[in-house]
Amino acid sequence: MLHVVTYATHSQGMFEKLINNPFGTNVTVLGWGKPWKGFSDKIKGVREHLDTLDDNDILVFMDGWDSYINKDPSYTEEIFINMDCDILVSKDYNPNKQIFGTCLNNITANSGMYMGKVKSLKVLLDNMLSISCNDDQVKLNTMCKKTDRLKIDEDCIIFQNTSSKDSNPKGIFVSLPGTTKGRWSRLFKEYSQFYVNTFIFLILLLILLFPKIKNILYTIGFSILFLYYIYSDKSCSY
Repeated sequence: MLHVVTYATHSQGMFEKLINNPFGTNVTVLGWGKPWKGFSDKIKGVREHLDTLDDNDILVFMDGWDSYINKDPSYTEEIFINMDCDILVSKDYNPNKQIFGTCLNNITANSGMYMGKVKSLKVLLDNMLSISCNDDQVKLNTMCKKTDRLKIDEDCIIFQNTSSKDSNPKGIFVSLPGTTKGRWSRLFKEYSQFYVNTFIFLILLLILLFPKIKNILYTIGFSILFLYYIYSDKSCSY
């Protein structure tokens, strides 16, 4: 049996398009009404939901705000079985490998869409939750190399991450990562940890190059670093 699930605390972006899809596919919503604490919420929500399903069932996960069902998903299970894997993850179309790393074949997996047999997903998500870094994409790309019978949908047959400029995507399930406006307000809190060292280097370089305005640069640098240390997630900065 195939289950399609998403994680969304409230309606935003393409949520209504996903839920009220033209194919009449039921999409189970996890996390509704809960406060957002970070990307690991999605993993925890799906992992808890897996315990309510049969181990032989198949679950499809899609992000709630920037994903939609592009084609009739009736044959998704058959296609997945023919791929001869237990877990299938989507390919990131515009990856930052320095931050997220790679999964297989030097390809970065996108954690916004994936599917698999319930029994296998339980193992993968448990392993992801064991990593201290809160970012779900870092977790996925770290653990997928250590996961048996996992494949990347390199040809975007089932999953396709693409841009809003793509007028004719071919995937059954499509995501437009980063297009939801509400996510911009979370960028500093969730992603500044990946750039803090680069920022410190640039500030020091500017001070060396422009000593006449070093006091201004010191003020800017210390102000941003202060905000970073009191506000931002630092779980991945190890």
